[in-house]
Amino acid sequence: MGQKKLCNICPHECDSARTLENQGFCKAPDELCVSDYMCHWGEEPAITGKNGSGTVFFTMCNMLCVYCQNYPISQSRDTICQVAIDVLAMFGSLLEKSVHNINLVSPTPYTLHLIPVLKEFKTSNPLTPVIWNSNAYEKVETLRLLEGLVDIYLPDFRYWDEETAMKYSHIPYYPKTAQKTIIEMHRQTGNLVLNDDGIAIFGTMVRLLVLPDNINRVDMILRWLWETFENDIHISLMGQYFPTYRANDYPEIDRCITQQEYDYLKGVMLALGFENGYTQRAGSSSEWTPDF
Repeated sequence: MGQKKLCNICPHECDSARTLENQGFCKAPDELCVSDYMCHWGEEPAITGKNGSGTVFFTMCNMLCVYCQNYPISQSRDTICQVAIDVLAMFGSLLEKSVHNINLVSPTPYTLHLIPVLKEFKTSNPLTPVIWNSNAYEKVETLRLLEGLVDIYLPDFRYWDEETAMKYSHIPYYPKTAQKTIIEMHRQTGNLVLNDDGIAIFGTMVRLLVLPDNINRVDMILRWLWETFENDIHISLMGQYFPTYRANDYPEIDRCITQQEYDYLKGVMLALGFENGYTQRAGSSSEWTPDF
């Protein structure tokens, strides 16, 4: 029997066997694990349309955000992990509901497991967009393995400076990593393309979650995006932050954002010249977060 290959697919480069005895940073096992899959409407209009997005929520995550809205499935291997015997069957069940796409949420820890699944899926469903819905903490060489298999990238560029990323998500070198990730995603797919019904079919859209007091410096992220892509990229400026999980341990983020905080960043986005994307009202609650 050959030696088990150790996991180095994301920037953590854990050299982990992904066993209980040798876990990596994300604690993901060496098999696909899904918490739930559903027809989901908690996404941008171009993603959900009128029929919803066929969303598959994977367990575990390579970021450990202290305010994670999905913390029951992202940070607890022992109580949540359910082995996904047949992911293709899950996809098929979602397509029977006429969803507009297959939306993979937090798929990064399972990239190598998903590649053969996506190859088979695209063979029989070439026109169904596959969405890679991630936190932008990826390795470029791993992303290149997905070229031709992923139609839409939805990276969430969360922090502009390293200190903030370490404090709230325990991840090193995040800003530069996210920049390289988004450049590669855009190289593969370009700007978001919509069909005649306004549904996304290809491309990249960057999500920006506004935190209280703009502590993650979304204004600087917006400036970098403009300098790098100008209008050749879609932006989703999200005002849905609400304090949950361990946010009460950090008083500076233990509240929802204000409309004034959101409007300031919306103004920055418009002043820079962005014309493609989505905005929303500040102070969204947890209503769009599935109950796991």
